[in-house]
Amino acid sequence: VEIDESYFGASRQRGFHGKLKRGRGTQKQPVFGIIQRFDENNKKLVFTQIVDDCKKDTLIPIIQGKVELTATINADSWKSYDALVSVGYDKLFRVNHGKNEFALKGEDGATITVNGMESFWSFSKRRLNKFNGYKANFDFHLKECEWRWNHSP
Repeated sequence: VEIDESYFGASRQRGFHGKLKRGRGTQKQPVFGIIQRFDENNKKLVFTQIVDDCKKDTLIPIIQGKVELTATINADSWKSYDALVSVGYDKLFRVNHGKNEFALKGEDGATITVNGMESFWSFSKRRLNKFNGYKANFDFHLKECEWRWNHSP
């Protein structure tokens, strides 16, 4: 499986030099996602959850509820994922986007990447952009994106 977090909300205005940042520390809505690389029908299945923050106390229980301890987990280098090893996930592999790592080869030849989850984030943000702000029913729109991804041909 791949795990990743993303932030949804209005884009920064050009020329506005206020307190708005990108990613963590921003006023955008954080969303956590898990994607199963391939199920029995050779499809990638995604699960998303709106979260208050991306701290380990928030993310670890979600992962424990959705991912088996024997699963291989690919994640980025976000520090909250460090706690996965201490709760029993011994097959945790990381890529560090800050060092321009986006896909690595593991010792067994498997690809270590979170590109599947990044692809879903891109799909969702493109789909939701047409609403010009979607705060009121964001959870419904996000779950619709999840459903469309999981049921696409």
